[in-house]
Amino acid sequence: MERLTDREEQILRVLMNEPMLSQDELAERLDVSRSAVAVHISNLIKKGYILGRGYVFNEEKKVVVVGGANFDLIGKGNNNLKYKTSNPGKVMKTVGGVGRNIAENLGKLKIPTTLLTAVGKDGLGDSILKRTKESGVDVSLVLKTDKYPSGTYIAILDENNDLALALADMDIVELVDRNYIKERLYALKTANIIVCDTNVPVDTIEVLADYCKNTETLFVVEPVSVEKAQKVKGLLSSIDIFTPNKEEMESLCGFPLNSLNDYQKAGNFALEKGIKILLLKLGAKGLYIHSEGYQNIFPSIASNIVDVTGAGDSLVAGFIASYFEGHPLEKCCQYALAVAAYTLEFNDTVAYDLSWAKIQTILGE
Repeated sequence: MERLTDREEQILRVLMNEPMLSQDELAERLDVSRSAVAVHISNLIKKGYILGRGYVFNEEKKVVVVGGANFDLIGKGNNNLKYKTSNPGKVMKTVGGVGRNIAENLGKLKIPTTLLTAVGKDGLGDSILKRTKESGVDVSLVLKTDKYPSGTYIAILDENNDLALALADMDIVELVDRNYIKERLYALKTANIIVCDTNVPVDTIEVLADYCKNTETLFVVEPVSVEKAQKVKGLLSSIDIFTPNKEEMESLCGFPLNSLNDYQKAGNFALEKGIKILLLKLGAKGLYIHSEGYQNIFPSIASNIVDVTGAGDSLVAGFIASYFEGHPLEKCCQYALAVAAYTLEFNDTVAYDLSWAKIQTILGE
């Protein structure tokens, strides 16, 4: 849907919480004229947020993604990397951030998606919002601030396209806090899936976990890194779908994951903690899924690896998109691996022409 102005967002927030307010009461509440309120409500109707008279709201089911959005600099070494000196290679600039990447993939797969994040009032922030919006994601509720610059991520890949080192300047994501979420709770009311990456503060994850529990909304958590995975160590019972990689899961379960038996032990650990579905990302080895009634391991189907950046995020998005459409878990895993495999073929965090048709072709459907 079309982006909201600050005043339109304010009016929509009030009406979602108090739908019986008259325009006169709303004008008095916001200290504006009644005629101005009428214009803003007319615009909300035109943009699809309110469906005609009586403040009937657009209740289209959607996915809400809460997490990081940043600008990525990806450097690739031409030869074996030598530390403490300059290395020949190539540098690519792109838009990234775990939550944002997941949201863009969902948007390209035509899943109604809203992104909740923060960007700086700078050129990088404008680029982040522009590209994300172009994929079909609603970015109208993204916080724009001059308190911090937009997040920046720098990754160095070796000659095999594997990550050698990365740095993340993500202070801005601390603004995606408890208050930010509470001010936008109305945006969650039509979500049947909420996805959160652990770049955000712990209290944000707690607010979302409580909301999902109270509203029976599916809660998906992407742990991002070994360090940031520790944020959810005490919240595992609140998570419906958990999407760690091998190292992140090892840091939580406390034992190495080197075999199918180990993956099964990790799955049992997850279920004992209250997680409904463990989606264990195994990189080149594929994907292991463990739920109460279904366990399986799927090999990777990637054949042309150009860049690994964003592949894990695209896998998560592929699974969520398929789950949103009501597919069984086996099909969700197949779609997840296909989206990841397609993303790996590009020098970008998200495949520019991703679509269901592309994925179905990969799977021979």
